[in-house]
Amino acid sequence: RLNDIHKWTQKEKQELSNNISQTHELLELKERVEIMLKNLETPLSITQKNIYARESRPGVELVRDAIEESLLMEVETIRKCQDNLVEQIEKINDQLTKLRAARHELEVDIRNKEEARNTDECVKLLCGLSMDIGPVNIESQLAKSSPVSWLQNSQALIQRSQDERHSNQVLQGEVNRVMLLCSEQCLSIWYETNTCLNSRVKEITAARDHLERQYSKITHDIEVLNRRMKEVRKALDEKKPALKLAQARAEKRTQRPGIELCHDKVAITLFREIHSLQVAIEKLATQLNEMETTMQHLMKTKGSLGKDLKLKDMAMFIDREKCLQMRQNFPVSTLKSSRYPSITSGNGKKHGNSGRKS
Repeated sequence: RLNDIHKWTQKEKQELSNNISQTHELLELKERVEIMLKNLETPLSITQKNIYARESRPGVELVRDAIEESLLMEVETIRKCQDNLVEQIEKINDQLTKLRAARHELEVDIRNKEEARNTDECVKLLCGLSMDIGPVNIESQLAKSSPVSWLQNSQALIQRSQDERHSNQVLQGEVNRVMLLCSEQCLSIWYETNTCLNSRVKEITAARDHLERQYSKITHDIEVLNRRMKEVRKALDEKKPALKLAQARAEKRTQRPGIELCHDKVAITLFREIHSLQVAIEKLATQLNEMETTMQHLMKTKGSLGKDLKLKDMAMFIDREKCLQMRQNFPVSTLKSSRYPSITSGNGKKHGNSGRKS
């Protein structure tokens, strides 16, 4: 009997040790899940700030583009991962409770077996002269188990703990798969958004450079046109007094009396001069009017280009300075995956997985 007690006590102690060891492993896994869950708060906050920042894009830049679609997908992916991790933590807590319950039953049974062993050791040492011998009512101390039920109870306790350890191993595999999947999904959508942002920045840069060239060309054209308009105005200013002088001379000669009012060579020359000056002035005035119309168009175009440049500058600032710069804080190391290249906008520090001792 003592041998049986010793044998099953040792088996239960071994199972208890295995139970405790796996409980520690599960606690460490729980801590890693909690760290991962906490670290997801940073990218979620960054993504939400990116969405909010891009809502301030001005004018025609406020469009639902691939970046916005990717950012919204980021939020959905991260929140789904958070929900999955919370669900895994709940499963871990439930499994920890079951492991503790199985462990408690083993601990109680081990104490009972050790107490029974001590009692049987004392019985083994009793003899006819022992002081503990006295009348006892055996009928009041009926047995609560048989050797078979005693053995079955020990086996059942060990089997329950083994079943919970097996469930624990299955759960740990599931949790690790969920963590890996979350890591891959978050890194994938994060990298995809960064790619969209970098592509958009390149597009804006190219568009801005094109606008800048147009703006410089129009500015140059305006300067050239201004110089030409000054020349035309100067020519007009020079010809108008000459026309007035010729007209005054012609008008004065109309005052000649009688037969002296002759259509002579001088009169013919004056009329030709007046006509020539009038044609030249009219032509210059037409040119000036056309130049002023062209100038108005150029100035309007320049103003429009200037507004477009400001819009591009603001869009560039939002996507490059606000969004990409902010996204450098992504905790790459806690969601590391060798399947994806480094984040374009920054690198993260490495964090080791910490364990818990209990």
